[in-house]
Amino acid sequence: MSARFKTAKGIKGENFEAYIEYGEGLVAIHLPVVYKFDRSTFLEMKVMLEDWCGFFKECGFKETHIAFESENTKLSKLVVRLCFEHLEEHEGLSIYRYVGE
Repeated sequence: MSARFKTAKGIKGENFEAYIEYGEGLVAIHLPVVYKFDRSTFLEMKVMLEDWCGFFKECGFKETHIAFESENTKLSKLVVRLCFEHLEEHEGLSIYRYVGE
C-alpha cells in the first residue's frame, strides 16, 4: 500500500507481531513476524481476528484484508485456515479478504 495509508503498529500476540494499515475505505492486516506457530497461537490469532473485524465494521470498513509476500507459502496456508479467500497478487504481495466462518 502507498503513502496515502496510515499504519497502526505495536500489536503483539504471544508468538507473533502484527500491524494494521488503513485508509481510503480499506483496512489490511500485516503479519511480519511469527515466532512460533502452534494450536495456541492459531486460536489466539482467530479470536483476535474476529474482534478486529467487528471493530473494523463498526468503524465503517466493509472488508478486512491481509497482505504478505507472495512467496510465503506458510502464511498463505494459515490465512486460508483463518477463513480468508485469495483476491489477487499486487506488487509482489498476495492479497486476501476475510470471509469468516
